[in-house]
Amino acid sequence: METTATSATARGAATREHLIAAARELLSSGGIDAVTLRAVSARAMVARTAPYRHFADKEDLLSALATAELTRLGDALAAAEHALLGGERDAAFVEQFGAALEAIELSTITSNGYSFQIELALRTYTTGLRVVEIPITFTERPDGASKMSRAIVGDAVA
Repeated sequence: METTATSATARGAATREHLIAAARELLSSGGIDAVTLRAVSARAMVARTAPYRHFADKEDLLSALATAELTRLGDALAAAEHALLGGERDAAFVEQFGAALEAIELSTITSNGYSFQIELALRTYTTGLRVVEIPITFTERPDGASKMSRAIVGDAVA
């Protein structure tokens, strides 16, 4: 039998996902300025205060959306790798990964750091790709500064 706490937790998680989906739709149809917590609650057809129970602010919501989209891209790449290679990483996977980077027009991204990650996630979504999140601990960078750039991605697939 499901407890009240478990039920509430499941409803909260579902609401959070519904809010992220609403933000995705607003971003896709109206750009970044269209994504406000009030507009997200209206699109999701939930109480105006619902987004504030799940996200500190608009930036927090967009961060959750970016994470979801990067996860979607990774999932697609992992599935493509498995389908093509039966789990082996070789030239065919690199070729498919390169095609994905071409589809998102990686060479035209001009931002760096966290902005690069956000722009990459947004482009990933618009091309219908999926990202998988892989947690990484950077012991050599205790402050957590990002070193992500087009060059790093390029080196990863070379």
